[in-house]
Amino acid sequence: MSIAKGKSREISWRETLNILVIHNYYRQPGGEKAAVEAQVSLLRSHGHQVILYTRDNKEIDSYGWWRKTAFFWKALFSRQTVHDIENILCTERPDVAHVHNVFPLISPSVYHALSNHGVPIVQTLHNFRFLCPNGLFFTHGAICMRCRYGCTGHAVRLRCYRNSYLLSALYAMVIGLHRRLGTFSKIDRFIALNTFARDVFIESMLAPADKVSICPHFYECPQGGSPLESKEEEDILFLGRISQEKGLYTLIKAMEGLPEFNLVIAGDGDLRPDLERHVCDRRMRNVRFTGWVEGSKKDQILEAAGLIVLPSECHELFGLALAEGMCRRKPVIATRVGGIPDVLGEGKYGVLVNPGDAMALREAIQSLMADPSKRRRLGERGKASIDARYTRQAHYEALLSIYQEETAS
Repeated sequence: MSIAKGKSREISWRETLNILVIHNYYRQPGGEKAAVEAQVSLLRSHGHQVILYTRDNKEIDSYGWWRKTAFFWKALFSRQTVHDIENILCTERPDVAHVHNVFPLISPSVYHALSNHGVPIVQTLHNFRFLCPNGLFFTHGAICMRCRYGCTGHAVRLRCYRNSYLLSALYAMVIGLHRRLGTFSKIDRFIALNTFARDVFIESMLAPADKVSICPHFYECPQGGSPLESKEEEDILFLGRISQEKGLYTLIKAMEGLPEFNLVIAGDGDLRPDLERHVCDRRMRNVRFTGWVEGSKKDQILEAAGLIVLPSECHELFGLALAEGMCRRKPVIATRVGGIPDVLGEGKYGVLVNPGDAMALREAIQSLMADPSKRRRLGERGKASIDARYTRQAHYEALLSIYQEETAS
């Protein structure tokens, strides 16, 4: 458990808020981690006091057998969380609590603690975990929305979480029970990342329409990013978590017919060893794995790319890799799932293909790589789109409006 307090400049109470940010980190870093940390930095840069309450799933690795047994019950209701949050509320007196993820260590008990003290609760919906035990609406290689109305027992039968009956039962119990108990109704405002996500959450009866607002992530484009220039060799880049729902087997199949192009897979995840064996068995010398990258190394890989590919086969809600590529004027190819068409303007700012269609993906890659002028046009449009729709200021104004509305009610 980590509690950190941010510094703020001296301004009047009418201009600043005291914000408690709550997040349970996953073992594997990803877009959600980057989005939370960027938002905290943004709020602090505007003079707001930010108190962080975080847990990290890496804690579980150090548990003995007794703590692992107790963990199942604590995932349902954590007394430690209640104790920690009550201490923070008494000492820091936050105006609003912004929750990002509570599963599994923080647990939904945080909503009871906050509600009992009358603190307004804002919840960002980074994925579908409130409706689906694995958070993806994806199982056994296909989109699945069986649990969306609260009957989470399907997840146990299908072993949707890490192919485990036990872990699937844990998340099915936590989500299903708290939904029936009305725990999530204690949340005052839900933040969806786009219209697709908002509509899914409303139709699934998680929350009424007047409690769901749209506030997409923002992405701060780095300085520079010159227009794409034609080169003899340019990488095709996948950037993100290496897991089944990301469509990487489809991408590898597409690349089997494109030996003249190099694919860089930058990221890490449970599927990586299997995917590396798959590539080795097929003797594909045009595929390279870099592992998780960040900072200057990520910048170098992005700048070297001639094309960004996001072949997701689940309902992706934002796709941070798309924003990172578009900011650098890189053309992108992605699948027509979830909120991705919204990010790409239904094809105005990139190329959309159907999920799981290796032939269509191969043709799209081949066509774009053979047409530098089209890639340049898409790159410029994508950059203009990010600059217009996903700026720091737009995100801050939308977020502050939500906070002010909830603290005033």
